[in-house]
Amino acid sequence: MSRPLCGTAAVIAGLGTAIAAAGACLCVAAAAPAARASVSGASSAGICTARTDSAADRSLAERLSSGIAGALRGRVSSVGLDMDDPGAGISCQLDADQDYDSASIVKATILAALLRERMQDHEPLSAGEQQLATEMITASDNHAASYLWQDVGAYGFQHFLDLARMTETIPGPGSLWGVTQVTARDQVRLLRVLCSPNRVLDAGARAYELGLMANVESGQRWGVSAGAPPWMTVRLKNGWLPQPETGWHINSIGYLSGRHRGYFIAILSDESPSMDYGVETISGVAAVINRFLPSAPLPGVSRPVPPPRGRALLTRSRHRRSPAQLRPPGARTRRHPVAQLDLMDAGGLTVIGAGGIALISAVLMPGWVIVQRRRAARDAADASEAAG
Repeated sequence: MSRPLCGTAAVIAGLGTAIAAAGACLCVAAAAPAARASVSGASSAGICTARTDSAADRSLAERLSSGIAGALRGRVSSVGLDMDDPGAGISCQLDADQDYDSASIVKATILAALLRERMQDHEPLSAGEQQLATEMITASDNHAASYLWQDVGAYGFQHFLDLARMTETIPGPGSLWGVTQVTARDQVRLLRVLCSPNRVLDAGARAYELGLMANVESGQRWGVSAGAPPWMTVRLKNGWLPQPETGWHINSIGYLSGRHRGYFIAILSDESPSMDYGVETISGVAAVINRFLPSAPLPGVSRPVPPPRGRALLTRSRHRRSPAQLRPPGARTRRHPVAQLDLMDAGGLTVIGAGGIALISAVLMPGWVIVQRRRAARDAADASEAAG
């Protein structure tokens, strides 16, 4: 089966008309893909399972399974689901190994691959890269994604996939990042890399990307966030992509956390007759999960995956490259000569770092706050005055 023709500016075959859309690219299939079974008659049997034999856990798994099947009943969309709650010991899978066009959810992987490259090179992101990364994740900007996709390159992207053990992900050819083939199972693997201590990404890189995902603009906060209680922090990335042969591809991935628990959700879909229909389909599934899991009791010895803690990837003044589309950041920041800079996730409101007198000093990028510890600076000033 040949791949669809797609990119940041997709070209309609035979017409030569370029079309660009924020967060999605319009594609024309070169050949019709194989038909998929509809989920409208999905059975609840085995969708969700418990890792223990307790009656409470089995009951929760059964309620989740029944609710998810009910949400999909009568829907024409094809849906792939993977959900894992490490703390509660509950997981849900429905066609989790089925491949879908990624649309813009691949942007989370692009950024992760870029962060891995800079980590290997012992370099922070440049100011321009930070600006592009912010636009790509929070606003789903396609031009930013195309530049960073090229910046990472085929080798860098595949290298990250290998390290993250995302064996079911097939990069889109050439510049066509929007038709990268992904599965719900692989997307949960990505989320685990972003949220758990590992050798692929250090704490600073993981905190940086999750911070952007926690501050996606309001118009794109649908999908896995549906029905989540207000006290949970939702870190997500969505994608949407119309295809004439397979309808709308609507995807959503994310990590939800709060009150000592956290869980991963990846919901992928296609064959929806419209974007609204697809969003409604996957949001219905997420709403079931977000209704039952946040209120479910946690085993006394279990702990959810904590948000990563680490230092910010501070900007250097130079760029790795300076093409026309590489834009400088909107604000310049002066570093304190002795103060220590730590990150605070504006979504979770959790200060990373302990001790010292913390003062909010500056906002370096959308959704992120830099907390500057001044004890050393204050002590140095006092010593200077005493000497003088």
